[in-house]
Amino acid sequence: NSALAFSNIALKKKDKAGLITFSNKMEKVIPASSKKTHLNLLLETLYNVNTRFNDSDFGLLYTHANRRLPQRSLLLLYTNFEHLSALHRQLPYLLALARKHLLV
Repeated sequence: NSALAFSNIALKKKDKAGLITFSNKMEKVIPASSKKTHLNLLLETLYNVNTRFNDSDFGLLYTHANRRLPQRSLLLLYTNFEHLSALHRQLPYLLALARKHLLV
């Protein structure tokens, strides 16, 4: 719900909104767009997200963001870590994303 709310605000302000869902592989990638109809696509995609409970591969996210997001972007990351060790494994990728983008 919050991802849709943020996307709606961005689109109303004539900014772009996109979506990436991933776990241990890239699931769905909706490129950023500012079209008014884009919110429906984001809604449908988010509705069909299935939780797999796998450890997420943040290296994959970092690589994808590096290739596809040439300008500084606001990234809202929704995740949870089962163990502190899982967070420590992914922290270098999160820090690398935060150097180029605004990571929340």
